[in-house]
Amino acid sequence: MDVVIFGLARWDGDYSSTTLSLAKALSKQHRVFYIDNPFTLNAYFKDRKHPRIKKRSQALLWGKNTVVNGLAEYPNLYMHTPPLVLPLNWLPKGGIYLAAKKINDYIVRKSLKKLKREFNIQAPWYINIFNPFYPVKWPCKEKNVNIYYTVDKIENSEYINKHGPYLERIALKKSDFALATSKKLQSHATCYRTTYYLPNAADIELFSKAAENAFEKPKDLSNENREIIIYTGNFSIREDFELINKLSKDHPSRLILLIGPVNTKRHLEYDLEQRENVIFTGPKSLQELPAYLQHAHCAIIPFLCNELTSGIYPLKINEYLASGIPVVSTPFSEDIKGFQEVISLASTPEDFSEAIDREIKSDNAEKRQNRVAFSAKNNWDNRALQLQRIIEEHLAD
Repeated sequence: MDVVIFGLARWDGDYSSTTLSLAKALSKQHRVFYIDNPFTLNAYFKDRKHPRIKKRSQALLWGKNTVVNGLAEYPNLYMHTPPLVLPLNWLPKGGIYLAAKKINDYIVRKSLKKLKREFNIQAPWYINIFNPFYPVKWPCKEKNVNIYYTVDKIENSEYINKHGPYLERIALKKSDFALATSKKLQSHATCYRTTYYLPNAADIELFSKAAENAFEKPKDLSNENREIIIYTGNFSIREDFELINKLSKDHPSRLILLIGPVNTKRHLEYDLEQRENVIFTGPKSLQELPAYLQHAHCAIIPFLCNELTSGIYPLKINEYLASGIPVVSTPFSEDIKGFQEVISLASTPEDFSEAIDREIKSDNAEKRQNRVAFSAKNNWDNRALQLQRIIEEHLAD
């Protein structure tokens, strides 16, 4: 079976994504084509010297070398770069935007049709993952399955919240059925299309290495002897920086290690980067994270509790658990509450700080084994099998 996945996240982005994780798992049994989120003309000229754009320049400008096997360990996974498209987010909602969007849709559909011819793609599962700005249906006239997968609360997501909400409603209505990573998102999407719950998972094989293997300390921790409180993620509007600020004050003898790209300025009001016990490392590859987790003493998910986060099933929870280390989180969603058997949930900053201390002091081998075992069922191979069963059931109906 051929699978075409059109995502919002790029395959070589700065952090792990649902899109790439699912694509890798599906490619173990199917031929998978990962369609990169198109670059706009202004993004190209603004960032054309960035390595991520430079290596795609032939595809973006001339339509050459548009398909690569970007990950050697996944030979059935092909990465496709569409041509440059028009920047449209600045346009007002409504008719002008929708008319201009037809131009971008034409560019992308033409690219997909060329891909079909070159690789003889037949009746694929076409999965649009949280990118309703581009085609949500396979553009060729053949019987296939069109799926829309919602992974976040789009109206509360920065940048894409201008046009995203109404385009997502259109995408849901056009799809054969939908998927959602959280129960809150499933409830919302079901208003427009039959929606199945397919939560996030983790590369358990990769992250369990933190519990099984002995890694050398990463270079930026080589001289570090303090106990480490770690957070990994894409810093944006989800994180409670006031809480992180309190943790740095409550745990002066411990290091607050914050790993991932910073796409917000909200942390600046707390001068966190000036704190002696806070380190922002910037982005790290997925393969580097187990070493950091192994040398940490407690992992945290310091999310704000609001409408946006109420629809989140975070990728990182299973990554943390697979590494075996203690986890403390705010109770931001129904999905995270499902992990309270093996993590600590704390509703107030005071409780959060105390929970970290308690988890570190009470950690032992048995608890670590329980965490790893709990995470084992939440791997991407299982999610790929669940998706296949959902599709088979849908087709049977």
